[in-house]
Amino acid sequence: MGPRHLGKNYGKDTYKGQKKPSKFPLPLAMWDFGHCNPNACSGKRLERLGCIRNLRIGQKFKGVVLTPNGKLTVSPADREFFDNGGASVVECSWAKIDEIPFSRIGGRCERLLPYLVATNPINYGRPWRLNCAEALAACMYIVGYKDEARLLMENFKWGHAFFDVNEELLDIYAQCKDADEIQEKEKQYLEDMEASYHEQRNIDPDDLWTQGNLNHKPVAVGKDTSDSSSNSESSDEANIEEEPIPNIEDSKHVANEEDDDELWRNIVRMKLKT
Repeated sequence: MGPRHLGKNYGKDTYKGQKKPSKFPLPLAMWDFGHCNPNACSGKRLERLGCIRNLRIGQKFKGVVLTPNGKLTVSPADREFFDNGGASVVECSWAKIDEIPFSRIGGRCERLLPYLVATNPINYGRPWRLNCAEALAACMYIVGYKDEARLLMENFKWGHAFFDVNEELLDIYAQCKDADEIQEKEKQYLEDMEASYHEQRNIDPDDLWTQGNLNHKPVAVGKDTSDSSSNSESSDEANIEEEPIPNIEDSKHVANEEDDDELWRNIVRMKLKT
């Protein structure tokens, strides 16, 4: 909920250029553990905009609860739970997930998210590392509220990137009937990704044309990027300065873990955007 006493000067400086708070058309909530920088936290931004409400520790939620404690994946079969209560998330740092008292939060419909790729500036390109806004948007999209999911992400300058990268997968999940079918589709997709990954690792790095369209660049997400979201580019030795390509392999050297990680992300980008 937004501030109650706004005053006649509201909107000039309160949110420093952000939109006025207005109640979101669907009920959203979060348990906020204060781990994140308030200026970079998607959950806190949504709270300031009036899109999400804060829950107390010890308070249960009657809608869909997105939590790593879930046993099933969120699916269209959860639409009834969503309609009865909306969706909630745990706003915390991935690095401090073990500190969360999960026994004191949650609800009847605790769910996991299926495979999706983060596009927020902190974890761009990392599978499953969605922030609160992305998680809520994914949940809404999967249970049937596609327009509302897009509306939520309009509150972020990088929000369009989430659908640019994940729309194909989201549509696959949204067409499933239940969690079992989503898990089957997810498993099939990841197996295809793994095969593509190994195929790319075995390709001669000089044979660039066999690697498909390598000129896909990561979707722009603004200036605030971390190491995981860097879009390092290089030119090959054939003087192709005008055609920058993602660093899929670093010359002919054996790739280390960071190279493997970047290669996997590029496989994700290429597969989802073709």
